[in-house]
Amino acid sequence: MPLRSRYRRGLHEVADGVWAWLQPDGSWGLSNAGLVTDGEASMLVDTLFDVPLTRAMLAAMRDATPAARTLDVVVNTHANGDHCWGNQLCEGAEIVASRRAAEEMLRLDPALVAKLAAVARLGARTGVVGRALGALLQRAGVRRLGAVLEASDLLARAFGGFDFGSVTLTPPTRTFDEHLRLPVGDTAVDLYEVGPCHT
Repeated sequence: MPLRSRYRRGLHEVADGVWAWLQPDGSWGLSNAGLVTDGEASMLVDTLFDVPLTRAMLAAMRDATPAARTLDVVVNTHANGDHCWGNQLCEGAEIVASRRAAEEMLRLDPALVAKLAAVARLGARTGVVGRALGALLQRAGVRRLGAVLEASDLLARAFGGFDFGSVTLTPPTRTFDEHLRLPVGDTAVDLYEVGPCHT
C-alpha cells in the first residue's frame, strides 16, 4: 500500500533533525527548502524567491527548533532565484554553492526581474490590447518588450506574486568544485556538484 501524505505548506520534520519546507503547488517560483540540525548546529538548504517568503520560512524554522535561531551554513543547490534570492536574510551564515552556480547567480539581477514582473502585470491588466500592442512592437523591431507584452498573462501568473524589489543579491561566501563535506554538529553532510540540473 503506497504511503499517502498531504502536500501542505509549511515545515515538516522528515527525520530526526531534518526538516522540509514545502510550498504547494510547487509551480513557478514555489520551491522547497530543507533544514538539517544536530544539537545547536544548523544547515539551511536553499532560501526562497523573495524576502517575505524566506522570512516566513525562517520564522517557522526558528519556532520549530532552537538550532535554527542562528544558521551556521546555507547551501544554495543552484542559481535559480527561487533557491537563493532570500540569502540576504541569513546574515552571519556561511553561504555555500558550487563555483559554477555561484558564477551563474551573478548573471541575473533581481531588479531586472522586478521590472519584468511589473511590465507583465501591466500587460496582463490590459488583456487583449496589451497582447496586440506586443505583436505590433515585435513587428516594429522592439522584440523584447513586444514579447513580454504578448506573454504578459503567463509572466504575470508566474512572477507577479513575488516581491523581487525586496531582494538584494547575496552571493555565496564559499564555493567548491565536485565535492565538499561539511559538518553539521556531529553529522557530516556531503555536497556533490552534478552539473546542470534542477532540485
